[in-house]
Amino acid sequence: MNLARVFPVIALIGAAVTAPQALAQVQYAAKTGVGIIAPCPSFCGGPGGRFLFDTDGGTNVTNSYSSASNADGNGQAEATLTGPSSLPVLRAEAYSIGSSEVSAEAGTLQGFYVGPGGLLDYTLEVVLTGQATRSAIATVAIFRDTDPTSDFFYTSDAATMFFEVIPLTGDLELVDRITVDLLADGTPQTATGTITVTDLQAGDLFYVWATLIATGRNGTYGDAYNTVNMAFTDPTGLSQTAPIPEPGTWALLAAGLGLTGWAARRRRG
Repeated sequence: MNLARVFPVIALIGAAVTAPQALAQVQYAAKTGVGIIAPCPSFCGGPGGRFLFDTDGGTNVTNSYSSASNADGNGQAEATLTGPSSLPVLRAEAYSIGSSEVSAEAGTLQGFYVGPGGLLDYTLEVVLTGQATRSAIATVAIFRDTDPTSDFFYTSDAATMFFEVIPLTGDLELVDRITVDLLADGTPQTATGTITVTDLQAGDLFYVWATLIATGRNGTYGDAYNTVNMAFTDPTGLSQTAPIPEPGTWALLAAGLGLTGWAARRRRG
């Protein structure tokens, strides 16, 4: 048997088995924006309109903060990836004074690999607290990434994400999405929802995408600065880096390396 031909093949097999398991950081993002537009009769702005904007954050950012304030209103927004599972905390409030529209938005993206000891299903709980006389709405989605080696474009805009980025990117699959919002009656409230990703296995990658928008117009407000909080009911096995190869994979690689070393010694002999 020609060992010189066999051993390179064994080495390539070991590399092929281990290469997909190489540690890799998932994509993440935190983005915020606040805008004030006046006056607002049947529409807002136009010739002679007053505009004030502040934006912050983007991809590879874990904390973003924006704020704006003038005689027509004020608003602020914060997006933070924090905690043991790096799930987001979103905050946004928008207060309109007089004939104006104020909008505050906070958005995040965080990926999760399923490790060798991971679960088949993960349920995400979403809790929105605050009060509003206009609107405070949180939208949360989970999607799978079937090709972790390629990045995709992140946006905090729901329409762009759901109707362009996910369907037009061949390796993204929308699992489900939910919307939780506050009744516009000005009373303190809590709105909740759950979303679940199922049929997972070790090595799978899925993303949690979330955005919170608070608005006020013509003297109304949306205040969700008491936060949108999210938590997995059980985060066992989740990580922001790719799973480490299982013991069987390491054994195969070690065997290949050992055999290669034996061949080298034989040739020297």
